[in-house]
Amino acid sequence: VFGVALLIGFRPAASWSGWLVVGAVLVAYIVALSWISAAIGLLARTPEAAGGFTFFMSFLPYPSSAFVPTENMPDWLHGFADHQPITPAIESLRGLLLGQDVGNTPWVALAWAAGMLALAVGASGTLFRIRTR
Repeated sequence: VFGVALLIGFRPAASWSGWLVVGAVLVAYIVALSWISAAIGLLARTPEAAGGFTFFMSFLPYPSSAFVPTENMPDWLHGFADHQPITPAIESLRGLLLGQDVGNTPWVALAWAAGMLALAVGASGTLFRIRTR
C-alpha cells in the first residue's frame, strides 16, 4: 500500500524521529492485534470459528478517522469513533507522515496498544492453561 501511495504522488514529510514513532506505533499495534488473535484462536473450538471471531477486527477502521473526519459523523458514531483504539493510531500515523504536529496522540495510540496487549496476553495465558489441562 505504501509503495502504491508513493507511485501516485504521496511524499512523506516525516522527520527521522517521526519515522521512529511511526514504526513504534505500527509495531505496537501489530503485536497487540496478534495477541488478540491468539486469544481468539484459543477461545474458538475450530479454525473456522477463530476466523469468524477475528472478522470483527477488520471493521474497526471504518468507524474511525481513517476515511472521514470524526466531526462529520453522526453524534452516536462520533463518540465511538473518537474513543476507539484505531483512531489515535491513524491520527498519529497520518500526522507524523505529513510532518504535522500530533501532540500527545502517539502516546494515546501506544497506551491503547499496551492496554490491548496486556489484556490479550493475560487472556491467552489463562486460555492456554485451561485448554492444556
